[in-house]
Amino acid sequence: MASDHTINQSVTKMRGTIWAILDPGLSKRDINAMYSAFASSCAFCDELLNRLRHDGRFDRIDRGAAHVSGNMLLVCRTCCKERQPREAWTAFLLRKCPAPEIYAVRADRIRAWIASQPPPPTLSSPAVEEIRERLYQLLDAWVNACGELREEARRLRRQIPVDDTAAEGTEMPAFTLMVGKRHAVLDPGQSVPHLPKAGSPTRSNGRASLLRLAAHVHRQRHPRTMNDGEGSLCTTVHEPSTEATAAEGKGDPMATTEAQKPRTEVG
Repeated sequence: MASDHTINQSVTKMRGTIWAILDPGLSKRDINAMYSAFASSCAFCDELLNRLRHDGRFDRIDRGAAHVSGNMLLVCRTCCKERQPREAWTAFLLRKCPAPEIYAVRADRIRAWIASQPPPPTLSSPAVEEIRERLYQLLDAWVNACGELREEARRLRRQIPVDDTAAEGTEMPAFTLMVGKRHAVLDPGQSVPHLPKAGSPTRSNGRASLLRLAAHVHRQRHPRTMNDGEGSLCTTVHEPSTEATAAEGKGDPMATTEAQKPRTEVG
């Protein structure tokens, strides 16, 4: 379930926050000193590392101690993956360089680095353990409360009836245009006239397009019928002329010309 995954993620983040308070990690000064001491090379295989590409990794000498400079070595990605969790650095170095003379040089460099750094602090004390226990109890209470909330939400969802008829008539129109204080609505499926593209060069052109759209909607909803002289009715729609469009572009939406008047047919 998605809710279970979310709860587990929150617990993992909170546990990481507790550990980050006790063990904040290396500072930038410690990283610079480590790159300088190992000449930007891996402490085990002596591979040259490009710091700009983040090739270096920081491997703890004692995997159970803190991430401090006295407990860290600059290594490459391969050595960081190949070293076993509980393997001593001396045993791993012997596997990487079986030659005695090479082993002695690299081991002396690692020991010199460890001796130059302060010893790693212990992250456990009676006060730390008491505070950590209280935090873990809060985590357990958080998980239990989230589980209760999840079950209550599931119960409520099962009790809500689904009424399909209540959703009828709630569809929004396909297109709604506001002109002044009136709305012109196009029915679904009805063709929409050309609208100006985004970033129109002039404001008047955009207003003229809106007025033409309103006129189109009015013609679609209120067609005019008249006798064609032969006993049948025909539908005629007047179209705005070029002069009308120019008048609309000048900011006079109510301006009319002779070309805007409806044409009549003489039988």
